[in-house]
Amino acid sequence: MESKPQYPFHCLRYVGRKDLNVIIATAGAKIYSISAEDGRKLSTWPPATNPSNGAVQVASDVHGDEPPEKRRKLTPSSNGKDEQGVAHGGSASTAQPLAWSSIPIMVISHSGRYVIALTGEDKHVRVFEIGVDGVLTQLTSRPVPKRPCGISLSFDDSTIFCADKAGDVYALPLLLSEDEIRLVSRTKKHYPPAANTLVVHSKRNLETLRQQLLHHGQARPTTANPTVKRDILLGHVSMLTDLAIASLPSSTSTNNSQLFILTSDRDEQIRVSRGPPQTHVIESYCLGHEAFVSKLCIPASLPQILISGGGDDYLFVWDWRTGQVLHKIPIASDRNQGKIVVRGIWAFSIDGSSSVAVLVALDGSPELLSFLLLQDGSLLPQKSFETSGNVLDVTWAEDKSTLFISVDTCHEPGSIETWKKEFKGNQSLLETYTIKFQDEMLTFNPASSQILENIKAEGTEDVYAVVDESCRLKAQKSLSGVLYNLQNLRKR
Repeated sequence: MESKPQYPFHCLRYVGRKDLNVIIATAGAKIYSISAEDGRKLSTWPPATNPSNGAVQVASDVHGDEPPEKRRKLTPSSNGKDEQGVAHGGSASTAQPLAWSSIPIMVISHSGRYVIALTGEDKHVRVFEIGVDGVLTQLTSRPVPKRPCGISLSFDDSTIFCADKAGDVYALPLLLSEDEIRLVSRTKKHYPPAANTLVVHSKRNLETLRQQLLHHGQARPTTANPTVKRDILLGHVSMLTDLAIASLPSSTSTNNSQLFILTSDRDEQIRVSRGPPQTHVIESYCLGHEAFVSKLCIPASLPQILISGGGDDYLFVWDWRTGQVLHKIPIASDRNQGKIVVRGIWAFSIDGSSSVAVLVALDGSPELLSFLLLQDGSLLPQKSFETSGNVLDVTWAEDKSTLFISVDTCHEPGSIETWKKEFKGNQSLLETYTIKFQDEMLTFNPASSQILENIKAEGTEDVYAVVDESCRLKAQKSLSGVLYNLQNLRKR
């Protein structure tokens, strides 16, 4: 029997704690918490809700004279039973349509306790706590003016750094206190009368004019809407594409470290700025890309090195503090030169070696490029390998020495537009690989496990509920645009 396509895992993160090992993944409009021990689904957010409890409340001020403004719930309801609160196991869809259809960005705190996620269309930055049982509980939900393109956390897990497409980078506290929520009232609009007693003569029209002037002249209390204070740190003239945070030992103190904010934009630039409170100080520029920069990666074990990729045919390795290029290596084949876009760069340490394994995924490609990063910044190409579908995201479980890869089960491998014609049975949303390092060479071996079988059996949600041609095409186009939008950064 033919089945319907299911949402693939757009974002994928592994959380390894002393009390819990889970995989956190986003698919469609939902976040899943999955046990890394047996593949059981521990939690789904948002869970099924009562229609009276909405995720996002939007209302206009019908009593005031000021322009209407959206009102959004910032914190969970007191009973914790709506979709803003605790997300228990289960995959039932909500009774009320959600205000978003995708969750394109997700990061995990360094402690493994919190999840920070961006819901797409409503532009909310949401913070969740991962319980000891793997259940996700939403702590805060904060609207932002422009959709972020990158989110990072400070190393002490106290501050969220957001970069948006308008070119701004700002800071938000991870957790909110009452004094960090302010009320902003809007200025009352002055009402200019459309007529006066010199041009209105009849008794009826004079009375109408008097009532209008009286109505608009009354002083009414304006409704103040709660918003969260954002600390603007820096800005680009061009559209931002990614954000990374780095820390190096301070040159003035042996006990302190200095924070840096690295930002990339559509105009081929990478800027290195000092962290708060000196974000106005530009430390250096990393210049050399010939097209937009889509991804930045700073290896945890080599924090002085930056790896970048984008819409050109090369991967760059930088000493970002000085802006010096350490290595430049081509990654495009003869048939796709000038067409590739780097979707993701991941770096992780190798047991028993000072070198770092680097994986690079190209947008709309099932191939994962692999490299070995040496201490001096040199990149040694390794043997690449292919997955069953286009690579969407990668996460490394260090304690299990296992690589989890999210693959696109909807599109034909190698395409960002063509959908598969048939979907039979349960779909393999994840693949796992083990890594062997010997004689300065990396080898990736596929590994099957009961975890993958259970994840495959539980699945996610169907992309479209009914088999109607117009609905099917609309859903397919929407999902393709969510998963593959990096080509839009290329200048025409």
